Amino acid sequence: MKPSAIIYTSKTGHTRQYAFLLGKEIGPPVYSYDESVSQLPGGSNVIYMGWIHASHIKGYSGAAKRFSVCAVCGVGLCDTGTLISEVRKATSIPEDIPLFTLQGSFDRSKLKGMDKLMISILTKGLSAQK
Repeated sequence: MKPSAIIYTSKTGHTRQYAFLLGKEIGPPVYSYDESVSQLPGGSNVIYMGWIHASHIKGYSGAAKRFSVCAVCGVGLCDTGTLISEVRKATSIPEDIPLFTLQGSFDRSKLKGMDKLMISILTKGLSAQK
């Protein structure tokens, strides 16, 4: 099943970069999820890419309700190719849909609220152990 588009949700830009790299390699247009709502008809075959937060791929459930998702890629702090079963379970991605994980990063300046607090505590704890 050839995708008609790649759609993504990105918090700090890493997922967006991966989406455009993939689009350049395989050809379909790339849209943010918000753009895709007005650019693509419901039911279109898409590859969905989103950022991973607590083993959950952000935005997947909305994309799956609107489009026919033929593959999913999650971008997070995990190593590429890891946490597949955890992410699939947390995000409720059916077994027949290919799932990939890619390592990204985070930009502290874009973190807010509880995410910012948790990263601050974690990094202070790690630096105290050195």
